[in-house]
Amino acid sequence: AADLFRPAEVESIVRAIAGLKVLDPAVGSGAFPMGVLQTLTLALRRLDPGNERWEELQKERAKSRVGEAFDVPDPKSREDTLREISATFEKYRDRDFGRKLYLIQNVVYGVDIQPIACQIAKLRFFVSLAIEQDAGDDSADNYGIRPLPNLETRFVAADALIGLRAETASLLLDDAVAAKRREVAAVRERYFLADSRPKKLDCVDEEKRLRGELRDVLKKERQQWVASQKRDIERKAKELPNPGAREKFRSGELDKLAERGRRYDEALADARKVADWNPYDQNARADWFEPEWMFGVTGGFDVVIGNPPYIQLQKDGGRLGARYRHADYEVFTPTGDIYQLFYERGCGLLDSDAGTLAYITSNSWLKAEYGRLLRRWLAERHTPLRLIDMGKDVFDAIVDASVLLVREGGARTRVPAVDMDCLDDPDGGTTFPPPKGAWVEARLDGEAPWSILSAVEWGVLDKMKAVGTPLRSWNVQINLGIKTGYNNAFIIDDATRKVLIAEDPRSEEIIKPIVRGRDIQRWRAQWDKKWLIDAHNGWNEGTKRIPPIDIDAYPAVRDHLDNHLTALTRRQDKGRTPYNLRNCAYHEDFSEEKLFWMDLTNSGRFAYSSSEMFSVNTTYVLVGGPVKFLCAVLNSRLATWFMDYVASTSGMGVTRWFSTFVAEIPIPEVHVKAQTPFVRLVDDILAAKDADPDADVTAQENEIDRLVMRLYGLTDTECAAVGRQAG
Repeated sequence: AADLFRPAEVESIVRAIAGLKVLDPAVGSGAFPMGVLQTLTLALRRLDPGNERWEELQKERAKSRVGEAFDVPDPKSREDTLREISATFEKYRDRDFGRKLYLIQNVVYGVDIQPIACQIAKLRFFVSLAIEQDAGDDSADNYGIRPLPNLETRFVAADALIGLRAETASLLLDDAVAAKRREVAAVRERYFLADSRPKKLDCVDEEKRLRGELRDVLKKERQQWVASQKRDIERKAKELPNPGAREKFRSGELDKLAERGRRYDEALADARKVADWNPYDQNARADWFEPEWMFGVTGGFDVVIGNPPYIQLQKDGGRLGARYRHADYEVFTPTGDIYQLFYERGCGLLDSDAGTLAYITSNSWLKAEYGRLLRRWLAERHTPLRLIDMGKDVFDAIVDASVLLVREGGARTRVPAVDMDCLDDPDGGTTFPPPKGAWVEARLDGEAPWSILSAVEWGVLDKMKAVGTPLRSWNVQINLGIKTGYNNAFIIDDATRKVLIAEDPRSEEIIKPIVRGRDIQRWRAQWDKKWLIDAHNGWNEGTKRIPPIDIDAYPAVRDHLDNHLTALTRRQDKGRTPYNLRNCAYHEDFSEEKLFWMDLTNSGRFAYSSSEMFSVNTTYVLVGGPVKFLCAVLNSRLATWFMDYVASTSGMGVTRWFSTFVAEIPIPEVHVKAQTPFVRLVDDILAAKDADPDADVTAQENEIDRLVMRLYGLTDTECAAVGRQAG
């Protein structure tokens, strides 16, 4: 590889690797940091096979670190460090040991809330280093094998999502405090390469002493701060003209000082946490994370990588939601997932000039409603570099995954992207490299899903919007189904209906057929003989008032409802009496020609009905307009494709066919005569489904798809793209 670059370029690349800072904030077993270690080791092996450049850079960095760690230069510490580096490369000149050792010391870091995860990660790194050594000197201590480094300050158990308050950070920057922190940092660097138990214990004891001194410094700082504040108040008071004004001023300022003191003490409590943190306690974890104190990293990380956990914030009674609700996350939403917070925290840990984040997470945030704040935050505040939607069955996981690369700062609304589901070739393999030209439109408001479309598909979308009129602008009405407030009382089965009619034939007047979401299929609902007790609350029909149902006129029905009277009385959604349904201004729509559909489905499931039929409130009903023509278009492959772009998902990948999204589908307004082929095909399908609900209507559906795509003027290439995506 070195032959591919000029010497100056090799020098620049090796120096860039040496200067990297890489963090995994949810390290788990250490797979991602280990991948970084192996990749960078391979790059160094090929660029600098003799380790000459790498050795010089380590010496250069060591000199700089020793100088930064002490206010007074320490020649012995510097010489010991340089001697150690020379010995390492003298023995392992053409091997990876020195590469890996100093990558681990200076480049790779990990955090996890579980101490056992950090232990496993450290073990993997120990093994990776151990295999690079040879046991060849029987007379030498430990057969000439060098003790492995101590990784307690490279992999720490902490809550990466909780940082320190800004006031705390300011307090820790005080000169006296900062000086003591530098001494602690120097001890931790010595501990990393301590090669005997006595040396390690000396470091542990020295740090314990220094942390005690740091607590004393913090206590003294508070005393000095209070004294300084009081002196300032007294100085200003003496400048006032009379004793009364001075006393009033002192009283007011001392009250303000008490409030400032409370905030100071909150920051001081956090600072004491820093002083109390013991990195050598392998079973403890910190409930906060601060990279400068824990790792000695200032200015942020160059790369943040990982596979954060997927845990809903509302799980376990909202335990995680309660923990992070007041942690100042802009992307926080109670119905969201913890990995969204890792995105914001990870970006916050980046170097503000050139840092890059790369996460693999569930892809639900791309389209789910709970991902809206994250989509907006990324589009407004950052530069997404590449989105890869991994699709289904790529990993052995219950969720589909995506990979996002994002740079800190800036804004970008067009994000280059790859949808792995689109890369399958006819022979069952994968097309690679992926085709160019796909991207996501990352709208700044975050409302629209982040859907990956190719240039061809964006062209389809433009044609649909140019030719069609959004359904919301048609002369149609879209509403939810009936909300009873207590389905157990108002929705009955066929046997109960027969009993009620047998007891009182008038009961039949207010018992109407009703369908649920599960009953609604494409083209026709498969009614399961469920019935609604339509004890409506009345409605206005123009100037005519339809009175509410008087339940006393239906004694058998009343006796049935009396069995649920306590629940009916307590429910919020009730009408004039507990026996009435709540107001429904569109009650008569259920007697009109209409379409039903359910909200959770992966393809259009619009069912036509021309008879009196109700539906529950987990469904939608549309009336008005050319219903059969709309039924054809909405059940088409193109409508499903459009919804995949515009609609959010349930969080588990199923599209939400909410009325707000369906209303955005652009449908060409064509003359009645041009609608005839669609209507005839729908009639054929309905007749077939009436005769046999499982009838194969593929031929008619394919013809509808062809006619719909022709309505929008799609080319063969565009039709093929839509067919592949929506199929």
